[in-house]
Amino acid sequence: MDSYHLYLVLFGWLILLATVTGHAAARAEEHRHICAFKEAHGWANVEHEGPAAPEANAVISRMAEAVGIRQNFVVTAGDFTVSWRAFAALRNGRRHIVYDRKDFSWADGTASYSDLGIMAHEVGHHLAAHTYSSEFPAHERELEADHFAGFILAKFGAGIVESQEMFKGEWPASKTHPGSKDRRSAVRRGWLSARTEILRQASMCTARIEARDIVVEGRSCILVQTCEAKKPRVRFACRENNGDFEFVDP
Repeated sequence: MDSYHLYLVLFGWLILLATVTGHAAARAEEHRHICAFKEAHGWANVEHEGPAAPEANAVISRMAEAVGIRQNFVVTAGDFTVSWRAFAALRNGRRHIVYDRKDFSWADGTASYSDLGIMAHEVGHHLAAHTYSSEFPAHERELEADHFAGFILAKFGAGIVESQEMFKGEWPASKTHPGSKDRRSAVRRGWLSARTEILRQASMCTARIEARDIVVEGRSCILVQTCEAKKPRVRFACRENNGDFEFVDP
């Protein structure tokens, strides 16, 4: 083979290598930012992916409507081979939410607040652009999505206790996800934010106790609606050692 033909062959191989490398990089970029409700894994841990239940699509549509956007998420169901329940990710330029069909009760036409909260959490990842960029610290991403879940659950009429159902129990933080205590706190902040906004829209400002005997991280608390400059605000007041109640952060 003369030098001219050898050059053409080498040039051809370089073009092929560049094309394959470019496609691989594109695929890696497409699936890099996967936000899972628990530990992040990937599409390889999903088998038999298919259409979501109609109820799941309806729930996501309601969540989109609650924040004034068009529903453009692709919602699918699969059989997960790992112990996490749902994740949000980009694929082929579309925003996907995938859930484990065995862990959700859509089949009987109902859904628990825990199920709704998990789906809202994944919607929150997309709306906060967590699936587009890795610039957000891992724990910050999860708490922001939890805050959104609490906000949506309040819009759906869930009480403060029901909104925290998905984080029952105690577990420590991991490298990618905060501990249960911090996640409940984020949900409570989101819930309080939505509840306050609901009251403002209704032009309701009457100081009152909304709920009693609420336990917040081991403390006995009440949920209070206050009027500050004629604007309603919903807050927690927890009992101190001396028996008095004081306002506290969620």
